[in-house]
Amino acid sequence: MREYLLMKQIRNTLFFVLFLSVITTGLEAARKSGDGKVLPGIRYKADSGKFDGNRISDDLENNGMLVSHRITGHSGMEWPKDNNTYVVFAAGIWMAGKVDGEIRTAAAEYNPERVAGPYGGDSDDPDSKLYKVSKSDFSDPIANDDFQNWPVDDGAPWVDVDSDGSYDPLPAGNDYPAFHGNQVIWYVSNDGDTTAHSLFNTNPLGVEVQTTIFGFDRPDAFGDMMFVKELIINKGSNTI
Repeated sequence: MREYLLMKQIRNTLFFVLFLSVITTGLEAARKSGDGKVLPGIRYKADSGKFDGNRISDDLENNGMLVSHRITGHSGMEWPKDNNTYVVFAAGIWMAGKVDGEIRTAAAEYNPERVAGPYGGDSDDPDSKLYKVSKSDFSDPIANDDFQNWPVDDGAPWVDVDSDGSYDPLPAGNDYPAFHGNQVIWYVSNDGDTTAHSLFNTNPLGVEVQTTIFGFDRPDAFGDMMFVKELIINKGSNTI
């Protein structure tokens, strides 16, 4: 019910133009640009990680950079993984809307305009990070800190087996992160930091974005896909 009301609010008050900013490179171009160095422009705390739940290997950050070149200095998405072939250089979701007639953005291209953590929170909080779980964790759930500390209070989806509203993870409890596919990465970010809006130099929209990234480890075409699901919530005082 809460998610339904939030989505209804978004439909009634928010209009976004969303598109995936993707810059593709061939293998030769990736090799020429790949010197193993982190490119300049990382000015805000970001937690980086890797989606590798199937035949894709993808470098990403917890600030809207769904594919990040900034970690290695070369293209961020490799496919097939461990083959040194790169298919996407950098990618992120772009958001744009009007506030009092003024166009504002929260984009991600070579740099992100979002920062880590919930809206109004501290982007330097160590808990504002990428959380990653895999179905293989069910064999030893206590071994993965992310499984044990799944951030349900920030909005991370989970299965409340005993319906008590409290996340009590396996093996001591019965609950566990909600899975789409075999591997799930979750993080929350926001565009509330004015100094991060360096791509188009606009004021913030005032949104929080809860991102779920997942994939299926299968022999068919699903094994060549990385899925992204984003819940965008207007947490500011703006009518967009």
